[in-house]
Amino acid sequence: MKLAFDIGGTKIVACSRTDDGAALHEIAKCATPQDYSQFLSEIQKIVVQARSLGLVQRIGISLAGVRRGDQIRANNLPFLTGRTVGPDLEKLLACPVIIANDADCFALAEADNLQKNIQAERVLGIILGTGVGAGLVSQGKLQTGPNGTAGEIGQIPLDWHGCTVKNPIYQSAEQILSAKGIEQLFAKYLGEEVSSFLIAEKLADQERDYLAIFKIYCDYLARFLAGAINLWDPSDIIIGGGVSHLPLLTETVEKTISDYVLLPPSQTRLWTARLGADAGKYGALLL
Repeated sequence: MKLAFDIGGTKIVACSRTDDGAALHEIAKCATPQDYSQFLSEIQKIVVQARSLGLVQRIGISLAGVRRGDQIRANNLPFLTGRTVGPDLEKLLACPVIIANDADCFALAEADNLQKNIQAERVLGIILGTGVGAGLVSQGKLQTGPNGTAGEIGQIPLDWHGCTVKNPIYQSAEQILSAKGIEQLFAKYLGEEVSSFLIAEKLADQERDYLAIFKIYCDYLARFLAGAINLWDPSDIIIGGGVSHLPLLTETVEKTISDYVLLPPSQTRLWTARLGADAGKYGALLL
């Protein structure tokens, strides 16, 4: 049995799926400890519980952080930063432990799901949510790189308006394309704060002012994705996260993305993510 952990800032969820491809099965859930020793203890307790159901062959962990070598850097899980989580757990649990960023797990799971229906050789999975994260999958294998940061494109500068040598200020892709970013964009043009939920409602109702501002957002996203296409030339891009549920997002971006790629028209296919909140768990099982 493969065991997967989805570790967030507030909760830990453990689940399994047998080697024959049976459905995802939740084994345990608990609050995320804020102390490293307690964290190791909680993981151990869950693994002991899982072993009562069958042999645990290996463990995959999805967490909101970056792994470089054996060390973790996790802003939302500060007690893990600088720790050698994988080796420590392997020593404690006596089985292989593989750790990946949550966006990497998302990309791996969505690419695997897409591959069941079409040939998708090079997949870029992007999460547009609280932040902007991404993962790269080639031939079914996760690409991480020597720094462990492959796909961390949320920090790429996207808008240099007002940027000078003396005042080198720019807006990153994350600042513009995240849920907070789209709310700020609409607030700028409407003159009042609006929630992403209201934006979704207005777009569904085809309100003209909202559609016009949404077109500006989609143009930013098209430029961003075109840069990724020019750099990595993926066969497919899968967009997930809360922003991906906005009406007409992929359709609008598809209309303009070829304006920004090196060799138009773009042959890269755009998809909306299918696995929802379970993508991280499925991805961890595939590590």
